[in-house]
Order: sequence, then C-alpha cells, then structure tokens
Amino acid sequence: LMFLRTTAPRLRNRSRLEHIPLLLLRCLILCLLAFAFARPFLPRTIAAKKSQPGWRIVLLLDTSASMRRAGLWDRAVEEARSVLEQAGPSDRVCMMTFGQGTRMLIGFEQWGTMDTSQRAPMAGRSLAEVAPGWGPTNTGHALVAAAEAIEDDEINDGQQAVSQRKVVLISDLQRGSSLEALAAYEWPEQTELEIKTIPHKGTTNATLQL
Repeated sequence: LMFLRTTAPRLRNRSRLEHIPLLLLRCLILCLLAFAFARPFLPRTIAAKKSQPGWRIVLLLDTSASMRRAGLWDRAVEEARSVLEQAGPSDRVCMMTFGQGTRMLIGFEQWGTMDTSQRAPMAGRSLAEVAPGWGPTNTGHALVAAAEAIEDDEINDGQQAVSQRKVVLISDLQRGSSLEALAAYEWPEQTELEIKTIPHKGTTNATLQL
C-alpha cells in the first residue's frame, strides 16, 4: 500500500425522502382514483321495516239526555275529535252514537273508502250535525253493538294487517245507565275498552235555568 496515493474518500449524495405527508397524500389520491375506476360493488343488507298492525276502533259517543248539561257535550265532542285525529293511516274507525239505541254515523267500509287526509275532517263534520237528545242511556247495548261491529268487519274485510281492536266510550257515565245487555254477553278478550269520562261538577242532573 506504500505505492498507492492517498486520496480523500468521495462522498456520494444519497436521495432522501422529503415532505413525507405530501407524498402520502399523493399516493392516497392515486389509490382513490384506481378504486373509483374499478367501480367496486359493495353489497349491504337493508333491514326491512316492520309494519305495525293497525287498529279497528269503534268510537261510542253518548247522546243521551244527561249530556245536555252545561259544558258536557262540547267536551265530549273535543274528546271524539282527538280520537279521530290520532287514528293512523292503517287504522279502521267506526263512529257510533248511543242513547236508548245506537246510531251509525260512519262505518268501517265508509272510513276505508275515504282519503287518509280527509278522514278526520269528514268525521268532524258528521259530529257537528249531532246533538244530545232526551232519551235514556243504554250503555250495555251500545258496547255489545260496538264489539259485534268489530267482529263483523274482521269477517267481511279479511285484512291481516289490522289485528288490534278497541272500543272508545265517551260518556258522563250517569248512574241511571242501563248495563243489562252486558250480563248475557261474553266480551271478546282481544277487544280493548277505553273509557273517556266527561265529569260534571254537579251531583245531580237537576238544574234551574231562567
């Protein structure tokens, strides 16, 4: 080695990575472009919406003489309108009034033929034409008629989506009301009874008016 010249070592420039975040961003853009041109199909399961079963509702409105007391009838009509407005598009509603006998205002078939947005307004107009009479109250006969109306509609209609049944009774529940018809009738187990009592401040139905 004594005959070799001593030379300083040569330094070679090595390439170093600079601006690494920018490089990663550019690589990500290229990957996204390649992914977009590939047009991948990603299957996903969509949970089916469970359709809630509708209700068959019979609205019973008391029109006996006791409902003529001050303020009772107006509050009863407000309760009836509230029930009608809460009815869903899949519900079937029948509206009946009762005193000594029962009277059909709107049947299940008529309700089904109405447009969903016009059901409550048309039923409200039918309520405006009703007023309490002077007869006694036969609540038992009215409840039996309501339960039978629901069973008849189930037989004639045959819609499987409507399964729940309910009778809404709007009355002041006077003591002289007749309930004898219920004694000989077996109430259906699946039919729910909802009672909306219209209370009165007085203890009797005797009043004095000038």
